[in-house]
Amino acid sequence: MPVSMSSLSSLTRLSLGQNNFRGSIPASFGNLSELSELFMGKNKLIGSIPFELGRLFKLRFLRLSSNNLTGMVPPQLYNMSSLRVVSLSVNQLHGTLAPDFDLALQINLEKNAINGPTPKSLGNLNDLEIFTAFDNSLGTNSGNELHNIMNTLSNCSNLRELSLGANNFSGLLPLSMANLSKFLSYFDLQENYISGSIPVGIENLLNLQLFSVGDNMFSGSIPESIRKLSKLEQIWMYRNKLSGKIPSSIGNLSQLSILALAENKLKERIPDSLGNCKRLLAIDLDSNKLTGMIPGPIFELSSLSIGLFLGGNQLTGPIPMQIGNIRNLGTLNLSENKLSGGIPETLSNFQGLEFLSLAGNHFEGTIPKSLNQLKGIQFLDLSSNNLSGQIPKFLGELNLLQSLNLSYNMFEGEVPIDGLFKNISAFSVVGNSKLCGGVEELRLLASEACRNGVATLGSQNGGPNTLPTMVNQSMAIMTMPAVGTPGGVPGPTTNLNIGMDYWGTATPPILPALHGKASPAPVARGMVTAGSRDSIQSQLWLQDERESARRSRLRKQAECDELAQRAEALNEENASLRLELSRIRNEYDQLLAQNASLKERLGEEVPGQEDDHPVGNDTQQTGQT
Repeated sequence: MPVSMSSLSSLTRLSLGQNNFRGSIPASFGNLSELSELFMGKNKLIGSIPFELGRLFKLRFLRLSSNNLTGMVPPQLYNMSSLRVVSLSVNQLHGTLAPDFDLALQINLEKNAINGPTPKSLGNLNDLEIFTAFDNSLGTNSGNELHNIMNTLSNCSNLRELSLGANNFSGLLPLSMANLSKFLSYFDLQENYISGSIPVGIENLLNLQLFSVGDNMFSGSIPESIRKLSKLEQIWMYRNKLSGKIPSSIGNLSQLSILALAENKLKERIPDSLGNCKRLLAIDLDSNKLTGMIPGPIFELSSLSIGLFLGGNQLTGPIPMQIGNIRNLGTLNLSENKLSGGIPETLSNFQGLEFLSLAGNHFEGTIPKSLNQLKGIQFLDLSSNNLSGQIPKFLGELNLLQSLNLSYNMFEGEVPIDGLFKNISAFSVVGNSKLCGGVEELRLLASEACRNGVATLGSQNGGPNTLPTMVNQSMAIMTMPAVGTPGGVPGPTTNLNIGMDYWGTATPPILPALHGKASPAPVARGMVTAGSRDSIQSQLWLQDERESARRSRLRKQAECDELAQRAEALNEENASLRLELSRIRNEYDQLLAQNASLKERLGEEVPGQEDDHPVGNDTQQTGQT
């Protein structure tokens, strides 16, 4: 960082952001007395923020975000009454929060290590529009501190965005949240320790566009009053203890684009009224207790593009053919339900589908030939169903397919050997007892056995020749890229790693889920902005794997139990073989003893015979002479 700039005494604006500057911020920058704007974000700056910057009494904009700054925020900085915009996000700053920026419009402190309580002085910032302290250590995780926070922030009558997610706040969300600014559009308290019910007073926040309270301990039902929030675009209530049914009144939210209610205790049927939300990009209802058939109107939502997550429920019935109407879908997870019938031919309409899991249901029949049209598919899991017939060769010809799970079905015949099927780490066919052929590493019977109708269990399909280590090796699934893949979602989710931990490998999540971090980008004009959606997609892959790991562990445990039974059978067979071997050894020893006895007896006769031979030889030699 060039120190010589500090001599530019008339400088009013200094913009050095998005470069590769290293080193510390020169303390001499405090001499730039006319400076009103200082932008140094997105560099590689280190060290602490110099307290000398507190002498810049005309400074209105300060952006030092996305560096490697450490230490405490200088008290002198907090006392700069001229500051309008302060952005110190994505650094390693610590200490307590004490903002006295009387004229501040925006304060962004997210992704630091700032701790302690939220000061009451925030309530004095009458002009404050945006306050973001996401992912810090604010709060004490004791008492009902949110009551004081909401009372304090209710004085900020111009507040539009409030993000206090990923901190240590606890207690109940007070009714006084209804007194927050009438302009509030973004409310984020995800990833804290908040309990109790969601206040009915939420209906007063009429301009709310994003409501994120996922990954807390909320209980009770989703308030019906949510129907009054006509501008609501994103609902993140995943990973709580919410119960009851999904309010049908959510169907009145015509602007809704994201609905994330996964990992709760919601029950009864999915309301048909969701089909009225014509702007929905993603629905995540994973891991609840939902029952009944999947409502037909959902399959009329042509807007669904990010994903439809209904896994881990108790849904029944077939998948209707009209599922093909949601052509732009990126992820479909219907795993771990009680769905039945055949796999619809119309799934081939999903030209952009990248992730598909129908695992753990009661699907039957063959794999439709039409699935060869899924040119963008990367992850396909059809395991643990009742599918039959031969494994289609076209699956190996899907160029982008990286992970294929066909285990525990009733497939028969030859395993293909081309394309993906050349790589044993990319697919699994374990638990199909009538397969043969395939690559040598599968250790199945030769293809001729299938043709002759004598296929039996081999190593990959769980036969008696299968050793535990052999099965684990054959079940290894390759790690797939976890960053930058389309089809993700902003804001809060996890889950859907349907499988990789199941395969016995420690890998990142494969099948994406919806809940993770809510996008800090505001929504605007009744639609999710491009920046918000990009953030949704990129942060999808950053979500934790707790629920998916739990489901994977359950499936892995079942796998281990089965392997243990096989190992026990092998041990019994091995013990029997050892007894047989011991018997053979005894017989062998007896034969050796008998052989030795015969040699002794023969040894007594042989010398006489040997004495006769020289005589005969001598006679022959004499005769010849």
